Amino acid sequence: MSYHGNPKIVTNGLIFYYDSNNSLKSWKGKPTTNYVTNAATMSTFSNYSYGTPVTFTTEFGTTGYRMSSLPSWNGVYSSISLPATGTYTFSAWYRYWGGSSNNNGATCYVSGWGGGDSAATIDKSLVGVWQRISITLTCTNTGMTLYLISYGGTSNGSSDHSTWEVTMPQVESGSYATPFVSGTRANTQAILDLTNNYTLTANSLVYNSD
Repeated sequence: MSYHGNPKIVTNGLIFYYDSNNSLKSWKGKPTTNYVTNAATMSTFSNYSYGTPVTFTTEFGTTGYRMSSLPSWNGVYSSISLPATGTYTFSAWYRYWGGSSNNNGATCYVSGWGGGDSAATIDKSLVGVWQRISITLTCTNTGMTLYLISYGGTSNGSSDHSTWEVTMPQVESGSYATPFVSGTRANTQAILDLTNNYTLTANSLVYNSD
């Protein structure tokens, strides 16, 4: 394979690269299982409490839910079943479009995991930008509920509201969120080189750090 240490681009031989600024494109992620059933379609999620979220197809090819000027405590939820107790990370991708100051604009909220209800909140300063938020919990129960909801202020829909979207929910074993997978990512991965002529297959990959 070719190796080059300066900015000149090599165009012959096997050429592989890693873009440290784009882990979504470069890092396929450690072997993992997403315990959200049908995560790409979000078919197990239901409307929670107020308003009516609508589904749409995201630019990632997944199904997302859109909340348009809905009151606090709007969003969707789904039951989660884990194979065993232990440390798990809950995450999803969110895009915030605005809302009132009291409404937090969406959270990844977990209930029934063995402790008090816990949530991670999006960054409302990132308007119109997809952002992933996650929360890691040491679960002593194997059955719980994952809520993708907003809250804060009143729920009357006029004074406190928000507009946001959510897609690609993931619940996985471990203490950090890996790239999204709808199902299971194995420890065998094929990497196509930049010339699109050859592939390199790596077997029994082990990831010891995040």
